[in-house]
Amino acid sequence: MKRSARTFDGIIAAFPRSSVLVAGDVMLDRFLLGDVHRINPEAPVPILRVTGEKLAPGGASNAAANVASLGGRTCIAGYVGGDAAGRKLQALVRGYGIRTAFVPCARPTITKVRAVARGQQLLRLDYEDDRAVSRRLEEKLLAAIKGLGRRFDAVLISDYGKGVVTERLVELCTGLAPVVTVDPVPPHRELYRGVTLLTPNTKEAAELLGADIRTDADLARAGAELVRRLDAHVLVTRGERGMTLFRRGGGRLHLPTVAQEVIDVTGAGDTVIAAATLALAAGAPLEQALVLSNLAAGLVVSKSGTATVSPEELRAAARRA
Repeated sequence: MKRSARTFDGIIAAFPRSSVLVAGDVMLDRFLLGDVHRINPEAPVPILRVTGEKLAPGGASNAAANVASLGGRTCIAGYVGGDAAGRKLQALVRGYGIRTAFVPCARPTITKVRAVARGQQLLRLDYEDDRAVSRRLEEKLLAAIKGLGRRFDAVLISDYGKGVVTERLVELCTGLAPVVTVDPVPPHRELYRGVTLLTPNTKEAAELLGADIRTDADLARAGAELVRRLDAHVLVTRGERGMTLFRRGGGRLHLPTVAQEVIDVTGAGDTVIAAATLALAAGAPLEQALVLSNLAAGLVVSKSGTATVSPEELRAAARRA
């Protein structure tokens, strides 16, 4: 076995001893699966003949499921509605062995319904209420997180801009662990100052700065400026072009994509930050953590729908790399 593979084996072996709190916008992903045989005579749209359905944790729940699937000890905090979708989501999350600090609320559980024909997504329906939460509801979530009664090796903040992530929540999370990672939304930029790692995609990185990113030179300037403004490592995920790390102390590292086949990119960003966070929680240096997260992303996009990666799959991919 190559020396690097032994190193990655050691990091993966430490995953079960590593604890990660995931806080953010939890969601239920629902996939309606079937075939299209004709066009609707009432309107020029395809008719999906539904032959099956798949449910999966989405949003912050998918990030937590990825941490748990890789072997990490995982807790998750967020809001769920008192509806059927909320009950299904809680059952799915607990099926991964994830400890929950869910706060019930009057909002509907965020649900994304995707109509899929032979692997091709036709339509997505979103059920959500993304208004700011009340102070009282925020207090309940902060109390639920404090009630977990422990420090963590890392905290992952999964921010989809649906009301969970607030200044007070970020302040609380940064006091719970030495490593804090964030999957960001641009309007909340100022909340993230001083965290360990941000993982925007190219579009989000541009919106975080209010600038265009069209070329590699644009990206280099944007990455350096984000590091300067937010005092954090910044990992820009770039789809088929891989991902580029801009270090807090200066310099950058580019990781080309390792995906052999891309079937579905749904939730790939959740996999990237989950694998990176768990590796950092296990004590891996930043660059090695990101190599593993890049490998995990290459694995998950070869699967259909919202998916996760196992330690065995990641270990095999590290040995092939």
